[in-house]
Amino acid sequence: MKMVKIALTGGPCGGKSSAMEYLRDRLHGWTVVVAPEAATEVILEGNSPGTFSFQKKVFQRQLLLEHRAIEEAAQYDRSVVLCDRSLLDQMAYVTSDEFRELLTMSNLSMDEVVRRYNGFIHLVSAAVGTNCYTTANNPARKGNAENAIRLEHKTRMAYHDVPGVIVVDNSTGFEGKLARVLKAVQEIISRS
Repeated sequence: MKMVKIALTGGPCGGKSSAMEYLRDRLHGWTVVVAPEAATEVILEGNSPGTFSFQKKVFQRQLLLEHRAIEEAAQYDRSVVLCDRSLLDQMAYVTSDEFRELLTMSNLSMDEVVRRYNGFIHLVSAAVGTNCYTTANNPARKGNAENAIRLEHKTRMAYHDVPGVIVVDNSTGFEGKLARVLKAVQEIISRS
């Protein structure tokens, strides 16, 4: 049995959810299991972002969603678990002390968090270098392009010490971006 766990990260409206659907249809020979974005679920349950209490809920939900995805993926001979964000994304929304508290609360070290994944792909927000930024495709997403650019930068900084993060920018059209994400996933699978 082979299982590869890949986190798709990046600022708002980077194409993470679309990429996951795209990858489901194109990773031939692999069963794709998705761990959805925890923050969206927590917001749609009526919780408001912007507090440490909210981020604790998101962190705990992320752990739960990943656990469920791993359990499902374990049923297959060759599986890829695609995580819509990783635990590291929390660093874009909390202070370093608060992130350490999240780790302590979950009995995790930073190294353990990084090792949870075989690879990371950062999809740059559409707010950077395009006029395609929108909140229409995610009912939990709020904010304007300026805020999205700020979160893009903070999310990118959360991974600055993590080796091998593959960045997929907006230098091609969206279909080209998705094709580059597929190539990045294939690269991570081949080295795992």
